Formats: sequence, C-alpha cells, structure tokens
Amino acid sequence: MKLLAAIYRWLNFVIEKIAMLLIIIITSVTMYRVIMRFFFNATPSWTEEFTCILIIWISLLGLAIGVRERLHLSITLFYDKLNLKLRKKIDVLIYAGQFFLGVFLVIEGSLLSAAQASATMSVVRLHPFTDQLMPNSILYLGLPVSGALIVIYTVIQIFDKKEIFKINSMDTEDIN
Repeated sequence: MKLLAAIYRWLNFVIEKIAMLLIIIITSVTMYRVIMRFFFNATPSWTEEFTCILIIWISLLGLAIGVRERLHLSITLFYDKLNLKLRKKIDVLIYAGQFFLGVFLVIEGSLLSAAQASATMSVVRLHPFTDQLMPNSILYLGLPVSGALIVIYTVIQIFDKKEIFKINSMDTEDIN
C-alpha cells in the first residue's frame, strides 16, 4: 500500500509541475505575441490558437486537482447543520456525481479525441520546421486525462479512510 501511495504522490507531483509549466508557457507565448505585435508589427498567427489549447488543458487539470483537494462548489451553511447520517448520504451523492463525471469525460473525451484525429488545427504546427499541422485530437485528449484523474481521486476519497493518500499540496494555512 505504501508503494501505491508513493506512486500516487509522484503522479500528483508530476501533474502539478505540468500545470505550472503550462502556465509558464501560456505567459511566455502571450508575452511573445504582444512584443511581436507592438514592437515589430507582426503578430504570429499560431500564438492565439496555441494559448487557447493550453488554457483548455490547464482548466481540465485544474478541475481534476480541484476534485482531489475537495474544492468543489458546496453550500456548507446547510451541510454543517445536518446530522452525521444525512451528511454521509450527501457525501455519497457528491462522490457519485464526481465519479460519473470522470467516467463521462473518459468515455466521451476518448470518442471525441478519436473522431478528431484526422482533423488539424488551422495554424499550429507540430514543430517549426514542418508544414504538418497539429491534430485536433491533442485539444480533446485533455478530457479523458482529466476524467481519469477525477475517477482516481474520487475512488481514493471514498476508500482511503486512514488518509494514506492525503496530499496537502494546496494547503494554505502556513502562509502568513
């Protein structure tokens, strides 16, 4: 079980680093676009589409991280006043909703990504030295990835009573 928990922590570390890297890339590409437009009067056409792709990916990863950190929208005013038995029933509904959302994203995202494999982006190339455009499936691949993470996080939340898999990466209590 400890090996599984270590793998889980490593996976979350990688996911968070990817999310941070995506934010850095979005910021860098946007700065490049602004500099090229204002100082050189030549706006690169690929920058807008590329940043949109990255914003979608960071949003989907953020959704999964939000599920892991239990940052979902809830009205705790009423929840806190309920007895423990009713809270547990509501928690079951929340976990079921999270789980089925994850499964839906995996299934439908995979189908959508596969359906878009032959279509390409309008201006984003796979790399600068070729004319081959990036497939649309790259954009939609974020859906099954996010869905799989949501399913994993939900299953862990349901079955991890000893909190072996608990991660406090977004804990802000130590910030002054």
